[in-house]
Amino acid sequence: MYAKLFFICLARFVLVGAWTQTPEIKECSEEQYFRVSNITITDATISHILTASFTLALTKPLGNKPKMKLTLRKKSGIKIPCLFGYGSCTYNLCGGRTEQEKALASMWSNRCPIPTFEETPVLQFPMLPAIQMIAGIAPTTITIRFKVTNGYETVGCQSFKVEIRRGKRKQIKGLIGKAAGLEE
Repeated sequence: MYAKLFFICLARFVLVGAWTQTPEIKECSEEQYFRVSNITITDATISHILTASFTLALTKPLGNKPKMKLTLRKKSGIKIPCLFGYGSCTYNLCGGRTEQEKALASMWSNRCPIPTFEETPVLQFPMLPAIQMIAGIAPTTITIRFKVTNGYETVGCQSFKVEIRRGKRKQIKGLIGKAAGLEE
């Protein structure tokens, strides 16, 4: 009896389990001292928790006021604006003062020079229905592009696309009743 129940639950998990994508990364500069690779995104689905893992590598130290310009575009090509430090924003990679800059630069303690490194961080992000007001109604695709500069020199530029699916009404644990925005 329990074995049968276990296999039914296992089959349900496999058939309805997490959706994973591995976006193709395109380079947009000759120099690639700062680069992202091996991106895996799981559950980029509205009302789920997105998990992203990737390899982040810097092969040359940076110390001349390095910055990252992040650009997000909707499927239509329209640029998503920088709102409260999120979206298409430019971030200081050393001496950052905002919450986002400090989090981004935490691997090197927010100080210059940034030493060479290779890390594989894992990030999680709740895909609240309200995200559709900014990124577009799911299913949709957003293009993420980042350009890293060290002074006036571009040291890395890459882009990739992320598909966002429309999910069934599955509530995110801990966010029940707190989500506002476009309902499915």
